[in-house]
Amino acid sequence: MSKDDDEEKTLDPSTEIERLTAQIRWNKRVIVAVLAISVICFSVLSSSAGYFYTQLKALNKTPASPLQLQLTRLDEDITSLRSYLNTESRAIAAYHLRINLLQQEYQAANSSQRIALFRSREADYQQLITEILSGSQELASMNTGSRRWLEAYEQRLQRLEASSKKRAQAWTDIP
Repeated sequence: MSKDDDEEKTLDPSTEIERLTAQIRWNKRVIVAVLAISVICFSVLSSSAGYFYTQLKALNKTPASPLQLQLTRLDEDITSLRSYLNTESRAIAAYHLRINLLQQEYQAANSSQRIALFRSREADYQQLITEILSGSQELASMNTGSRRWLEAYEQRLQRLEASSKKRAQAWTDIP
């Protein structure tokens, strides 16, 4: 083949048109085949997706077995027990906090300085009752006929003094 032959082949428009027409026909057949295969693949995929979807719906609608129902109930019971445990734990923590506060208040109320103060006040109170009693006896001896009111008054003062001595004894029992 010479150079002139190549130029003639390329320059011949009728053969080139025939070659291009044949190529276009072949391309059309390939495109139609590819489209047909695509349509077939799409229909297979969509029908299998629909089938799997209906199968999944059917699985969801099946009644649960007795074992699954028991597991569900156990999960619910565990959840409620956890909630109850949390609530009770908070209540116990609040109770312990209150106990600690009460112990601190008790220790503050029963400190040695406060006990000494209460003991001294009780001694002062007993001395006051004794002074009132002796003053009342002197007053009754000054006035004739005053013995009757003095007896009732002495009984009350003696009861106050006795209760004061009991309190003083209770304060001496505390370390």
